[in-house]
Amino acid sequence: MDIRAQAQFLFEKYNEYMIRAENSFLSSVPGTRDVYTEEFEREIGTYTDAESDAFFTKPLAGFAFDTPADFFASLQTLDEDLAVFSVAAEVSDVEPPRALTDRLAGFGQEATDRLLEMALAESWEGDGTGQEDIPASVPAAIRLLGKWGIESSIEPILRHFCSAKSPDEYMADVIGDYAEDMGDRIVPELRRILNETGSIPAGSAEESLLVALAKAGAKHRTEENYDALRASFRKAERKVIGALCLGDYGDPRAIALLKGYLDRNAHALDRETFYESMSVIRKLGGDISDINDPFGDFRRKQQ
Repeated sequence: MDIRAQAQFLFEKYNEYMIRAENSFLSSVPGTRDVYTEEFEREIGTYTDAESDAFFTKPLAGFAFDTPADFFASLQTLDEDLAVFSVAAEVSDVEPPRALTDRLAGFGQEATDRLLEMALAESWEGDGTGQEDIPASVPAAIRLLGKWGIESSIEPILRHFCSAKSPDEYMADVIGDYAEDMGDRIVPELRRILNETGSIPAGSAEESLLVALAKAGAKHRTEENYDALRASFRKAERKVIGALCLGDYGDPRAIALLKGYLDRNAHALDRETFYESMSVIRKLGGDISDINDPFGDFRRKQQ
C-alpha cells in the first residue's frame, strides 16, 4: 500500500469537507455578530473540532478503506504515522486533525523526539523574497510540540530560530504561535535571550522573541517580564515594535517610559513610531493631551 498516496487523497477530501463545514457554520451567524471575540473563536473551534472528528468515522467514496479511521488503524509504526502527518501538513489547509495527532501522542517520548528532529532539520533563514522552501512539516511539528507543551523542545527550538540572522517571516509567526501555546513555560527562556542580547535589529529573531514575550508574558505579568520588555525597548532598532509590545503586555508603567521617550526624541521620530506610541499610551490609560505633536495631526483634528 502506498501510504503517502492514500494520505494525499484523504487530506484533499478532508480539506473540502472542512471548508464546507466552516462555510455552513458562518452562514448561520447573524450579520450583527462580532466575530472578532474569544467567545466566537471558541465557538467555531468547538464546531470544527466536532466536524473533524465526525469526518474520520464516515465512509469516504473512492478511498481504499471503509473510513479514514480504518486507514489510521492500519498504520503500524511511528514512521508510517509521521509520513501521514507530513502529508497532512503539506496538503491540508488546517492543522493536522486530532484523530492523527492523538495517535502520535501514543508513541510518547519517541514521537516527541522525532517531531523535534523534523522541526530542526531545515534552516529557517529568510532570503528576503518570502518564497523560502521550508517544508510544511516543519511549522506543523513546531505547533504540535507547542500544543503538547513539551518543555524540552523550548531551548533547541529557540536556539535554532536565533541561529538565523534574518528568519523567514512565516517561521517568525510560527514561533509566536508556539510561544503563545507554551505560555509561562517559555517565558524564562525568552527573557534570558532578550536580556543577554546587546541589540535587537529590525527583522531579527530577537525582535520576534520580543513580540512573543509580550504576548506570552501578558497572561501573568511579573516584575521580571516588565524589566525585560523595558530593556528590550531601549535596545530595539525599530522602536515602534518595542512600543507595540509594551502595549500588548499591558503594564501601565510603560506610560511614563513612552512619554519620556517621545519627549526626548520628538523631532527625530518618524510619524508611525510617534502615533503608534501615542496609541499605546492611550491604550494603557495615559493622558496624551500634554504630549507635543511634532506632526500636528491632533491639532488639525481638533480645529
